[in-house]
Amino acid sequence: MQKIQQGCFKIIAVIGMLIFGFLTWYTWRFTHRMYTDNEDIVVLADPLWKHVLAFVLVMILLVLLSKAAEKLSEKAMHYVVIGVCVCVTAFLIFLISEANAYAVVDQQHINGTAMELSKGNFIEMNPGEYFSIVPYQLGLVKLFSWIYTLSGDQIPDTIRYVQAVCVGLSIYAGFLIIRRLWHQIRIELLYVLCMIAFFPLHLYSMFLYGETLGVCGTLWGVWFFLKMNESDKPKKMLLWGIPAMLAVAIAYIARSALIVVWIAMMIIQLLIFLRNKKLVPVILTVGILISMVGGQNLLIHSIEKESGLSLDNGMPIVLNLAMGLQGNIEEGDKPGAYNGYNWNTFRDYDLDQEASSVDARNNIRERLDFWKSNPKEFVLFFKTKLLNQWNEPGYGAFSMTRFMEEPDEWINSMYYGQTNELMYGFLNQYQALAYFMTFLFFVVLLIKNNRKETEYLIGLILIGGIVFSALYEAKSRYVYPFAVVGILYMAVGTTLCYDYLKEFCYGWLKKHMDKTAVKGLETNAEES
Repeated sequence: MQKIQQGCFKIIAVIGMLIFGFLTWYTWRFTHRMYTDNEDIVVLADPLWKHVLAFVLVMILLVLLSKAAEKLSEKAMHYVVIGVCVCVTAFLIFLISEANAYAVVDQQHINGTAMELSKGNFIEMNPGEYFSIVPYQLGLVKLFSWIYTLSGDQIPDTIRYVQAVCVGLSIYAGFLIIRRLWHQIRIELLYVLCMIAFFPLHLYSMFLYGETLGVCGTLWGVWFFLKMNESDKPKKMLLWGIPAMLAVAIAYIARSALIVVWIAMMIIQLLIFLRNKKLVPVILTVGILISMVGGQNLLIHSIEKESGLSLDNGMPIVLNLAMGLQGNIEEGDKPGAYNGYNWNTFRDYDLDQEASSVDARNNIRERLDFWKSNPKEFVLFFKTKLLNQWNEPGYGAFSMTRFMEEPDEWINSMYYGQTNELMYGFLNQYQALAYFMTFLFFVVLLIKNNRKETEYLIGLILIGGIVFSALYEAKSRYVYPFAVVGILYMAVGTTLCYDYLKEFCYGWLKKHMDKTAVKGLETNAEES
């Protein structure tokens, strides 16, 4: 059983290494730029020297962080992180208050319906309206409506302020994961700096959708999952399993794509079971799925009961999968991008789930047949689709949150001026290094046999995110939650890279100095 377990872990490491090796290769050479005022993608060449310089600067930073880590106790580091979380939250509340953001398109549907729901009104739920087609979004609407009810007001910034708090909680949860898995102050310091420097994390606090709640629920769910697996007694496992269920359920209700997190947890849990034969954690992990799906359905059914409407005739997911495989690159289409196929097809068939599903399956079959005859087009399609999402340094944050009414000048510059260019350029270097360091850590997972089993969880979530983005509608915003989770690997990978580089340099210098010393002695002997 141990050989099977180790073999599975090696497969995870190899897949991750190949994926992030591919991403590293392209992010160091090109950028798929998304400008603020639209969602179009422009491919730009990257100067290699900038990435090399960024790498050198980060290695120098590790020297300073290593010195600082020597002077910090674990307790002091804990206080530092809490202070950072409070400061980040306070800054985001200030940013939100100055930005005067407003909701558009999907945000408007979610937020407007949440406001009305908090007052007992049910809008956009009748047959053919927004939420009758995508009823799974009503779980998020219900969460937002609770916030409005508790706050006693109808101000959209209330949701944003809650999301600002969630950003701080996300940073703290990630710190707890880092400490639980790797327990090095250097890694913790670097992780906190990486989270502060990841601008999309902060900008999405203004976005009235499920990204921020999804990230927060995911990170806390991972930490509770780790604690559950470290417990020896069933009662303690249950003590940590229940909050894991709640956290991952919130993540899933906020962003249904985060079902990937549970799949990764289940795979890791089964691999752990091969070693310890403990059935309770497996049962609790199944309970996480029940809480996710059951929680979402419970919220939707509660709205059905209150409104007297039927919300069980939503758009089949196969329509979204079919759209995700469409797009002719030669004609200038973005592969897998939104083109209205899912909504239009569902409406054309008068909201008939079965008939529209048949159309979608036929469409998918046609695409597969085309790729079977044109394998080069298959490779080009998915290569372009993945890079449009994963090689876009801003993950759609600037474009998605740009809608504001007379924001302050410094905020306007963040989106359209010189500040935006500096921030986007920085994120370009950040992303290239993040993927490179993640690739290196996958290499370490492959060649080292003494790694913790739970260390593979983050990697499996990232692999799942890649698979999701290859199949679903192509949008860099959709991979944003996985990018945040990947910062954990970035931090530990960077630290290990520094250690290996330091060891190599010291070894080379020692060897070189020894040879020089020996040569000097031989020369002196000959002269004598």
